[in-house]
Amino acid sequence: MLATDLAPPSERERKLLAAYARQGGRVVEYKDDPPDPETLSRDLLDLLGPENLPVRLFNAASVLLQVSGGAPLLVQLINYASEPADLITVRVRGEYRGARLFRPHAPSVELKTRLSKGNTEVRLEEVAVYAALLFEK
Repeated sequence: MLATDLAPPSERERKLLAAYARQGGRVVEYKDDPPDPETLSRDLLDLLGPENLPVRLFNAASVLLQVSGGAPLLVQLINYASEPADLITVRVRGEYRGARLFRPHAPSVELKTRLSKGNTEVRLEEVAVYAALLFEK
């Protein structure tokens, strides 16, 4: 559960949250009001755990994804906004040696990959409507 823009919890609510955390639940409190959106989204994705999210998108509020395969891994992105989505980071679980970007009406492009803690990341400058990423082991 994510709740923002709420009044500080009452003493009773704090006790309920503490009991929830003792039973293995996650409670995160941000000092900034409201919290930085990028920090919040990264923290939430990390809290969900990599086993539940084999592919993660950052800075992609209007982008849907479809994931197929494993080796190679195909990640298809669809931007449903009227403006292009830009500066998107795609993080996939696993170490891939390369990633190739495919877009309509453009030649495919080999992307620079970055390995970090068992993940592979690429940065996309822009997704107008559709893009596909092929990650190769």
